[in-house]
Amino acid sequence: MCVFASEQCKFTVRPFYRLENHGAVPCVSLQDHEYGTPDEATDHPYAFSGEKWEKDLGPLQEKLLKYVLDKSLPAAELIVKDDNICLTREDLWSLGLNQCMESTIGNACFKIIREAAQKHGKDVYIADMYVVPTWKTMNVDPLSSLPNNLCSKDAILFPAWSMQQNQLDHYLLCVLLVVEREIIFLDSVLPGGFGDDSYKTIFRHIAGQIDPRPWTEKTGRSFDHFPQQTSGNYCGILILIYALCICTNTPFIFTENDVPLIRQWWCILLMERFQIEGHGQRFAFWTDKASRLLQGTLQPLFRVSRSITSDIPPHVQTMVNRTAQEKKLVDFAVQDHGVRQHLLVCLSHINNVCYLQFAHCFTITVL
Repeated sequence: MCVFASEQCKFTVRPFYRLENHGAVPCVSLQDHEYGTPDEATDHPYAFSGEKWEKDLGPLQEKLLKYVLDKSLPAAELIVKDDNICLTREDLWSLGLNQCMESTIGNACFKIIREAAQKHGKDVYIADMYVVPTWKTMNVDPLSSLPNNLCSKDAILFPAWSMQQNQLDHYLLCVLLVVEREIIFLDSVLPGGFGDDSYKTIFRHIAGQIDPRPWTEKTGRSFDHFPQQTSGNYCGILILIYALCICTNTPFIFTENDVPLIRQWWCILLMERFQIEGHGQRFAFWTDKASRLLQGTLQPLFRVSRSITSDIPPHVQTMVNRTAQEKKLVDFAVQDHGVRQHLLVCLSHINNVCYLQFAHCFTITVL
């Protein structure tokens, strides 16, 4: 759940739920913003006026989110297959848990951002997160992978995965505001800069091709409040929120302390915005399929050889069985002091590093 609001633009982003999951909670500001949910969910706005943290997840939303992010369930279970968007549970882990966001699910989130911009009367283009890095690594002309009508766009967004020698990999965001001729360089760890000069050169080149007149350059410090990253691996989450705020004329009223809830909020958006083709919306709380899935009467789906099946693929079942057997072995070793001591002694004669890692594992498990 995440909320943004200002005196100029009363725009709030947060999940919305129905009391006890019966009927719709009245809302007088439906016209403010929706992300194009299906007809049966037209009373489910993802953004409208309200106070920060005004509503938490509903009971079914919370259960569905827990189900999707459950690390004990198969990573390959299909969560979304909608047009060119295909997301498994493992993809959702990178977004909803304390992990680095993958580009596959990042692209899905940016599709929602593009829809949000359209609802605010903006025509934006967002580059594919897999394509942008090739402009550096493959030395290709970026204009060859961009549409010809960029000059007609209100904004052009470049989410960029930066890989540099002797530096940590990091997500950056560059935004071109075409009419204003502004280039916004956003780096969550460098508010007053942009930690990749190669990308900066590329984006300046693109801007010059769109309009050869001078462009004004801005950074995070050009904003009254710029949420900065001081630790962790959530740079991908921040560029999503930076992009959403810019595309909806919303100030950056959030902090890095909100990131865990922002991660969950994005998961909810994806679960309720997209479907599994041929199987409908299984993870939208208002559907019967969502309830049946939680009750165990609806089988999970997997994608195998470009088809969707409810049968657990052999490779997935093998991983499940192996994980279960490994857990039994560790539990047995932990519970039996003699076995544990014997294993530690054996390992100590094989490899000191291995011994220390194994001993550390047991110490944590026993504690």
